[in-house]
Amino acid sequence: MRHFTILALALGLMACSPRWDWRELELADAELRARFPCKPAIQTRDGAGLAHCEQQGLRFSVAWERLERPEHLQPALAQSAPRLAGRLGLAVQGRDEAASAPAGALAFPESGAYRLQGPQGQAQLLTWVRGMRIYQALVQGKTLDAEAAHEFLQGLQHPHSG
Repeated sequence: MRHFTILALALGLMACSPRWDWRELELADAELRARFPCKPAIQTRDGAGLAHCEQQGLRFSVAWERLERPEHLQPALAQSAPRLAGRLGLAVQGRDEAASAPAGALAFPESGAYRLQGPQGQAQLLTWVRGMRIYQALVQGKTLDAEAAHEFLQGLQHPHSG
């Protein structure tokens, strides 16, 4: 009987533990705040960076790059989704018109959310430009958790974006 009580208590505690451990993070080099469901590793170099972590079989990441010339922004953004999809072994399946870039993003037609899919799994990608930076936020896995992807992508904010 005592073992049953201990087992029931342990199972009860596991049921009460949160599935996701959301934390807000200031990515100063990117001029971006993001909410990750796990502690991200962050790498920065020469105006570019990547913050990423894995949780529950999903990879959450934000990448950014500072471009030197304004005329390079739109071509880089246009190539962003197809280039990343190819590197991941996925294909762009379409756009999600309901998802939008964080406040303060420049209004380029290529900005927005893309659905990626292929033998490697699924992903949801959000691309946008702000200032002289191009951004990519990605949730990737064998299958996606729509609620977690939504929470991650909605948690992206630019400080002082009025």
